[in-house]
Amino acid sequence: MKKNVFDSLFSYRPRPDRNPLEDYFTELLGFLLNFDKGFASNWIDELWNETSLPNPDGLRIFTQYPLGKHGRADLALVWTENNRNKSLLVENKIASSLGARGVDEHGNSRTQVDNYLFYQSEQGRHEDHKVCIFKLTPEKIYIGSSPHFLDEFLWDRLYKLLSKIVKNRSGLTNSETVFLCGQIKEFMRRHDMVFENFTIHDLASLAPYGEFRVKRDQLTERIRYFQRAFGNL
Repeated sequence: MKKNVFDSLFSYRPRPDRNPLEDYFTELLGFLLNFDKGFASNWIDELWNETSLPNPDGLRIFTQYPLGKHGRADLALVWTENNRNKSLLVENKIASSLGARGVDEHGNSRTQVDNYLFYQSEQGRHEDHKVCIFKLTPEKIYIGSSPHFLDEFLWDRLYKLLSKIVKNRSGLTNSETVFLCGQIKEFMRRHDMVFENFTIHDLASLAPYGEFRVKRDQLTERIRYFQRAFGNL
């Protein structure tokens, strides 16, 4: 029997060591991607721009995807392209930082993303198995760390794609996806996951700083980033 949104929410179970907002939103996003495989295909194309999905029906989406000894991935998208297995693991961050998940052989702390990368390295070619992060603010700490790392994206990237779907499909007879996209957009706005009407005061409250010089330097860099990304504030 096909699940509907109420079944998905009922099966959601928060874990004490995780942020409920992130888990809840992951379930909402996972439901949308499963509900509309065409949208899921567009999303992968948007992120992984060197691929295309000739057969979206072969695409499978999982939330809380088990990675064996490497833990669980927030979101996993798995498909076959030209007889090659491909996958994308997504770490979602909204109101928390990357959590520590043990240490490596050199004694360095490992995060969830490190575990995702270890898992993907065991799956095969880095051209076929990637990892990405979705975050509120940019850090770029994993760029170049592994050939399996795709990129670090802001939630604004998803928001813009949702807006595009709403604009392009509005007025069509089958409007369920438009409704879901609109509802998720509203959820993202309500939980400050996107920077609409963004102000300097909002920017100053994004992270704690130990001293004024550090705050000044980091804010200056973030202001430059947002000016490049969204135009002058």
